[in-house]
Amino acid sequence: MKKIGVSWNLIKDFFANGILRAEEVELVEISFADFNFLKRKDLLEHMRRLGEDYEFDYTVHAPHQVSKNGLRVDLGRGEDFDLKIMEKTVECAYSLGAKGIVLHGGDYHGTASINRSIKCLRKISRHCSNLGIYLALENLFTIPEAVRIGEFPEDLLYILKMVNDENLHIALDVGHAYISSERFEIPLLDYFKKLEDFTIHYHLHNNFGISSEPWDKHLPLTTGKINYPPILKDLKGNVILEVRDGGERDIIESLKMLGLKKLELACVF
Repeated sequence: MKKIGVSWNLIKDFFANGILRAEEVELVEISFADFNFLKRKDLLEHMRRLGEDYEFDYTVHAPHQVSKNGLRVDLGRGEDFDLKIMEKTVECAYSLGAKGIVLHGGDYHGTASINRSIKCLRKISRHCSNLGIYLALENLFTIPEAVRIGEFPEDLLYILKMVNDENLHIALDVGHAYISSERFEIPLLDYFKKLEDFTIHYHLHNNFGISSEPWDKHLPLTTGKINYPPILKDLKGNVILEVRDGGERDIIESLKMLGLKKLELACVF
């Protein structure tokens, strides 16, 4: 069943400048890329208790190649360190009762990188499956400093085919897809059409494409160049509003667009 939620930076229970209480949403995505989850057992315990007290679910965003917490995971490198951090990520996600984990495929360091990423994903997906957690591979976009693994629909489908595990799905980040579609002049709808049968999770946010830096602004749905109303009609997986820069009114309006029934919108303003 599809659930609607937000990234954890919007939650008052975790951040003083948050705008929602955890009990007002159906899903909260905790980013293990934002803090050193191995050292913050107190915060993990707070999250666990909050999840027990209120009726909402967690998903987890795994550490990645540009994590802010020092725990940088790059599956394109595929070293023991990367797999150990991902093993801890899965275990901590399980302790929170998380339903799913979103992760990046890593960076391209040469012809062996994709195979290393596939090998890692196979191990991680198996671990998640054993614990009843779905794994979702997120589409990225290439920047001048790094070529990302899993930018185009064909790339993602190839990886899923090679991993060959029913527990590995796609997390479609619409903001990232829009940047790639502008940069390489491909239709944004290609991502939805080609990945429809494999997408279990969505990250929704807006931006102005490659005409305004930084490209990946993570704006509310109401601000930017992505025309969201036609997109929102057929989303079948869990939905996370992943806004990192925007006013309260625009964020609430974005949640209205998503149809979040749990939020008492009439009481917000």
